[in-house]
Amino acid sequence: MTSLRFFAAFWVVLYHTVDPVFPHFRDLSTTHGRLLDLGFIAVSFFFTLSGYILTVSYLPRKVSKEKFWRARFARVYPLFFLTLLLDAPSYLAGLVKQFGTQMAVRITSQRILENALMLQAWIPTFRSMDWPNWSLSVEAFFYFLCPFLLPVLARFSVSGLVTFGMVCYGMGMFAVAAVTYAHISLDILKFDPLLHLNAFLCGAALGASRFRFLLNSKYAPALVAAALTGFVAVIHYYPSIPLPLIHDGLLVPAFSCAIIAFDCGHRRLNSLLSSGAFVLLGEASYALYLLHIPLWHVVFHLRLSHSPVAFFCYLIVVVTLSIFCFRFVETPLRKMLTDSRRERTVSFSFGRHGETNWALTQPDLDAAPAPIKYPLI
Repeated sequence: MTSLRFFAAFWVVLYHTVDPVFPHFRDLSTTHGRLLDLGFIAVSFFFTLSGYILTVSYLPRKVSKEKFWRARFARVYPLFFLTLLLDAPSYLAGLVKQFGTQMAVRITSQRILENALMLQAWIPTFRSMDWPNWSLSVEAFFYFLCPFLLPVLARFSVSGLVTFGMVCYGMGMFAVAAVTYAHISLDILKFDPLLHLNAFLCGAALGASRFRFLLNSKYAPALVAAALTGFVAVIHYYPSIPLPLIHDGLLVPAFSCAIIAFDCGHRRLNSLLSSGAFVLLGEASYALYLLHIPLWHVVFHLRLSHSPVAFFCYLIVVVTLSIFCFRFVETPLRKMLTDSRRERTVSFSFGRHGETNWALTQPDLDAAPAPIKYPLI
């Protein structure tokens, strides 16, 4: 699961940077061109995976809202703010050419403050510096909702969770289609957090169902095939599908199939992505996602954005720097900002008549959840 995040983040990097170097790669008449141009769907995958991971990690734990929000703040905000500052010089340099130094400094300072509030997804005019960080504004909204959502999900049966997920997906796609044909601004359609909520809720429902049963690993190949079928269909029909539908969660069922397939214990699938190198890259994927635009702006200002050699060097540098940031910036800052004391938490199992049996435990708040031993389906 961790390794998958790297491939999704790297897809976003290529989506944002490859066009000036290899413009013919984005030819929508070709399969690889449509595949590259669909790099933005990785963000919907992140939203679905976020709902899944947060639910798996926190649903069996009795953690206060304050503890949860502090942990999430420590996880995302320090590196987010540092990369925002990292992108400021390039942003300032571009404004100086248009408005002069004094006006450029004022606008840059204003944009830093606006972005620091994490409201970019809600207010289109705020999106300008390190623009992929709009998704963190959406994630912040999900983090706010999560402590209220988890107790609700804990009460659902498996059939209730399936129904909840299907209703959320159906209503989400209906809402996106409705505002699409109402000719709402594309800035709102593509980035509004409410239109991405269905991806997070579906992932959360999927994560909650993991505590009711663990899918038999023999179904993993079929789930992978279902996920690939969805991807291939969207790639094939991409030019004729309204962009907001794809951007705002159309592929959530395919993402869900892929997540289950890679989390049900299938030995061969696990062996593909369980190497230490892939896991490290997956851990560094958040830094990769935030760093790639500030570094690309540096490449652009050096007038190297059309050089294939510079492009490949850029890819090596940005991946290497993301690993460095994960090890020596992101992780130390997160540990510094979170309380090292362990929070009293709970785990649960289900009785014969569906009642919940709780047992007190003391796991580390930031630790990965233990494997779940519930009936195989």
